Amino acid sequence: MKMDTSTITSKGQTTIPVEVRKRLQLKAGDKVRFFIEEDGKAVIVPLKSSVRRLKGMLKSDKNFTDEEIKTAIGKHVAQKNRKSLRP
Repeated sequence: MKMDTSTITSKGQTTIPVEVRKRLQLKAGDKVRFFIEEDGKAVIVPLKSSVRRLKGMLKSDKNFTDEEIKTAIGKHVAQKNRKSLRP
């Protein structure tokens, strides 16, 4: 697994390395979500489309907020991405 490095500015900003942007298919204006796992690892997940288009696809007695849905999807995608990045 190749590792890329980025420096954090005094404003807390950083540039996502080009190889990471390519792998995640990120372009200017795209949004990403960050997760910190229990073991301290940070995961970055691209947010490519609105979850609103998924509304009504699943039956549930509970009404989930957009934030709960985005978080659940982000965690699922992060787990899937981690598996695909393993050598």
